[in-house]
Amino acid sequence: MRLYIEKVVAEYVLHGLGLEPIVRAQITELIEPKDTFKFQWAISHHYCPSESAGIYIPSKISAETFQEAKDLLFLYMKGFTSIGIEPNPYY
Repeated sequence: MRLYIEKVVAEYVLHGLGLEPIVRAQITELIEPKDTFKFQWAISHHYCPSESAGIYIPSKISAETFQEAKDLLFLYMKGFTSIGIEPNPYY
C-alpha cells in the first residue's frame, strides 16, 4: 500500500434546501507521490438526483489543476438535492 501526503487547499460548506446535516467539501493537493494526479476533491455526503434514482457517487474526483478539481466539485455540489442524503464513508 502506498503512502499519500496531501495538503488541504480549499474547504467549502453547502447549506440550504433544508439540508441536514451541513455538507462539507475539500480540495487537496497531492504532495507525495508525484507520479499520480495533482488535485483531488472529496465531499462529506452523497445524494439522489431524483426520487427514482439511486445515490449519485461521482466517478471523477481527481484532476491535474486546482481549477479543474474546483469545477468538478462545484458541478456535483450544484446538483445536490435533499433526497436520500448519505454520508460518504471516505470523507
